[in-house]
Amino acid sequence: MLKTTDLSDCKTFKEQTIIVIDSNVANESATGNTINLDAEISHKTITAYLQWKFPDREHNENKKLINLLLNDLNSAGIKNYTQIEKVVNDNLKWFNSFEKANPPSNSINHRFSDIGAIRIILTEKFVP
Repeated sequence: MLKTTDLSDCKTFKEQTIIVIDSNVANESATGNTINLDAEISHKTITAYLQWKFPDREHNENKKLINLLLNDLNSAGIKNYTQIEKVVNDNLKWFNSFEKANPPSNSINHRFSDIGAIRIILTEKFVP
């Protein structure tokens, strides 16, 4: 769960210096610790970030897929939420066009899950 002041006052996620992700709310097995945008990406907080970033997408909490995402982020050199926000925001327009042209056939609403969206963006951004 994301905690912040009025998001409409902020131009970008990066500008929001008071945002924290409360991993205890998003993941009951978490310790309740909070992180800032410069915090390292972890199992405890990635689900909360995905739910905030993609509230209108299927939230996939499959541990194997989360591990694949964490490995992809690590391989791309992405270590914190500020970095992931930059990559996602810089490529979101491209991704939306890609998804319209290549919708997943195994999805009811023909949209990729939150994990799928980020993994596709990373593949486009970092794989030649």
